[in-house]
Amino acid sequence: MSEYITAKIGGRPHRLLAEDAAFWRRVESGEWEPDTLDALARCLRRGAVFVDAGAWVGATTLFAAARGAHVYCIEPDPAAYERLLANLRLNGVANAHPLHAALGAKNARVPLACARGLGKSMTRVQPAAAPEDAQAWALALTPARFMEWWGIEKIDLLKIDIEGGEFALAPALAETLPRAKPAIHLSLHAPFFPAEIRREKLAVIAELAGRYGFCYDEKLRAISAEEITGENFAGGFRSVVLADSKL
Repeated sequence: MSEYITAKIGGRPHRLLAEDAAFWRRVESGEWEPDTLDALARCLRRGAVFVDAGAWVGATTLFAAARGAHVYCIEPDPAAYERLLANLRLNGVANAHPLHAALGAKNARVPLACARGLGKSMTRVQPAAAPEDAQAWALALTPARFMEWWGIEKIDLLKIDIEGGEFALAPALAETLPRAKPAIHLSLHAPFFPAEIRREKLAVIAELAGRYGFCYDEKLRAISAEEITGENFAGGFRSVVLADSKL
């Protein structure tokens, strides 16, 4: 097998590492998160500042960069981060700025673990893990520190897909909003937690959603912030899009 393949992301051809060929074929065929790509396309414009938190190997980063956004991508998994860098190099992407770190509630060194092995797209920060249980370690930055790191004054769109870490991150994100209030595409991972605490976790997201003028589900159907704490969200992997202008 060659070192790279050619596959389309959002209809545009890219050169991509061959070791993830099966994944890239799913992206090309529209099987992988078509609602996410549709939402990003609706929210992004040329020149927009897009932060991709949980970039993995670069699907949404490359999608946004090809549309002329200024992309700041952050990924803590060291194996995935190396493949992200390789995919950016293969396509000569100059408008994406990668950082090997996690977006978190505190500035700290955090342990990482993934049951399927590092690089397999489900790596999670494990704050309660013993040091010997960590498969890797990464730097975590708060949203405010991340913006300071890159000198970002305003984010237009923030995509967060951090495998359950969104519930701890939401309060820190809310603290940043008065200074810079981006539209947010937020993947929710309630099933990672016991059923009896899922609605409590989702209430934190509902509080964040309440700060915005408009709240949508993954298919960009208008919903209320209160719906986020309901069974439809507690029982599955869902996404919400928050914005202050109608999409």
